[in-house]
Amino acid sequence: MPDTGIDTGTSSGPARAPARKPAHNGNLSLALDFGPLLVFFLAYKFWGMIVGTGAFMAAIAVAVVVSKVKLAACHRCCGCRRC
Repeated sequence: MPDTGIDTGTSSGPARAPARKPAHNGNLSLALDFGPLLVFFLAYKFWGMIVGTGAFMAAIAVAVVVSKVKLAACHRCCGCRRC
């Protein structure tokens, strides 16, 4: 087909920007994922099921807060001053 200069939509599309690397550390993500589980197993081994479960719930709460503070992307809609 001759080149008429008219875009027929058969091109490969717009060029995409290269994918950005995640802004967080892989080791931190690993610690946040498996840290509460490790806390549970250690507390269960030394103090039993009830203490282990309580320690696990506390560790999950800490992991959620650390995750929000360290790993969350700041969005302009939240009103914080980090943007």
